[in-house]
Amino acid sequence: MIPDVNYVPSAIHPNRHPVTGHPLDLSKSMLRSVSPIHLEYLRNMDVNATLTISLLDEGKLCGLIACHHPDPLFLGADDRLGAHLVGQIVSSQLRVKESLEDLAYREELKGIYGALLSRMEKETDLVKGLVQHSPNMLDVAGAHGAAAAIYYDGQWTLLGNTPDMAQIEELVSWLGEQHPNKGLFHTSCLPHIYPPADAYREIASGILAVLIPKGCACH
Repeated sequence: MIPDVNYVPSAIHPNRHPVTGHPLDLSKSMLRSVSPIHLEYLRNMDVNATLTISLLDEGKLCGLIACHHPDPLFLGADDRLGAHLVGQIVSSQLRVKESLEDLAYREELKGIYGALLSRMEKETDLVKGLVQHSPNMLDVAGAHGAAAAIYYDGQWTLLGNTPDMAQIEELVSWLGEQHPNKGLFHTSCLPHIYPPADAYREIASGILAVLIPKGCACH
């Protein structure tokens, strides 16, 4: 809570714990000094008082409700308690919404898995069953711009916007040398650990590599 953005801060004496010598813990203080840059930002919006309500997920901060007022305003204990209750209610509703979205996503994935398995049983070519119809294996990722490279039975099949074949084969060789015992490898910062990937970072900044057992090394 900032009751008045034009406040003049008061010094605290002593500014360290008299027994431990550690800096004072002001995390539970109702009023604290804040950054002058933040105060200037508020003044530029003609805001003279603010209140922020924390939104928590399992004890961790996941969001804020920011309330602004055009005039200086100090909230008493009852109003602050009411604001705290609002934060608890909104946090609870967000958790419920997230749980329902997770459930819907899992049901959607279950349908995609079922369709893929059914198609693979009917196709004589395993890869065609994965990539040639909709939904395909990219729908499992559920990510916009996803692409795949599948190595099976001695040949590559590309799906989506991928690096070229030479770049893919160099990447696979690197994976085999650097991570030979990993059946699953993933990173969202591929150029950081594999510098040649910087050449195609616009289309492939991350990778999920899966080794398919019982047959050729497939990625």
